[in-house]
Amino acid sequence: MKDKDIVLAKEILNSASKLVSNDRRKEYGDPKINFQRTADMISAYKGIEFTSEDVCMFMVFVKLGREAHKTKMDNKRDAAGYLALAHEVSL
Repeated sequence: MKDKDIVLAKEILNSASKLVSNDRRKEYGDPKINFQRTADMISAYKGIEFTSEDVCMFMVFVKLGREAHKTKMDNKRDAAGYLALAHEVSL
């Protein structure tokens, strides 16, 4: 791995951190509440219990599916952010 690759990785993670810590929280509120609300709707729709962590992981899958179609930095950044949120909401 080259130094520029490491810097880019840090930039992606820093950008993801800023999104999940500031911008998105201001716009959408507490992630645990928000993702649980979505989990409750999916649970009602499918008849199977889903958690806020499941919703975060589904969003990672969405980003990976998009990445498989066309590689974009924001897919990777967003996937990293959703993985971090999956951990946070599981606590």
